[in-house]
Parts: sequence; C-alpha cells; structure tokens
Amino acid sequence: MEPFKTMIIMYILTIIFVVYSVLTHLNQIDLSLSILLSILIFFPVLAILTYYRNIVRGEISGK
Repeated sequence: MEPFKTMIIMYILTIIFVVYSVLTHLNQIDLSLSILLSILIFFPVLAILTYYRNIVRGEISGK
C-alpha cells in the first residue's frame, strides 16, 4: 500500500478514536485531555500535507 494512503487511513482511525473518546468521556474532559486530542488531530494533518506537497513537487519519490 502506498505511504500516502496509509497515512490517510491512520488519520481517519485517529479521528474515530478522538470522537469516541470525546463522546464517552464528555463530562470528564479536562484541559490536558483536550490539548492531547487536539494534538492528535492537528499534527497528522501537517504530516499529510507536507508529504503530499513534497510528492507533488517531486522531492520525494512516491514509491
């Protein structure tokens, strides 16, 4: 499987995990947990965008 598709699948699974965590512990979420969940969503997006940009520019070979 291509690395880009793998990154997308892992990001989707992370989103599912974050939504599940928020819905099951909605009344117990404190600041540190909300920061952790935000990081889990934000940094993979940066990695995916950087990887995609480098592939489009041809700096990294896709395979």
